[in-house]
Amino acid sequence: MLRTVCGGFPARLLGRTAPEAKRLRELLGLTDPCPAEIAEVAALALGSGAVDEALREARSRAAEAREQLATLPRTPARESLCRLADHAVARAG
Repeated sequence: MLRTVCGGFPARLLGRTAPEAKRLRELLGLTDPCPAEIAEVAALALGSGAVDEALREARSRAAEAREQLATLPRTPARESLCRLADHAVARAG
């Protein structure tokens, strides 16, 4: 389903906040969407601000993770987890 392709968090935000929520739910329920339908989901998501909100949430969670990791002894594992948090946010945004 398209819901899997576009990701759960932004889709939930868009479904909750956008006036076009009904259309989005229809599109996300498609089992074999065409390229135009996928582009419509992207346009709805970008236009709603859901993508920006999801990126802010991701950055906040990554910062919280780094703060929690900072309480642990400095080890290669801790450094790897910090880099992973940074990479996940950089990749998304």
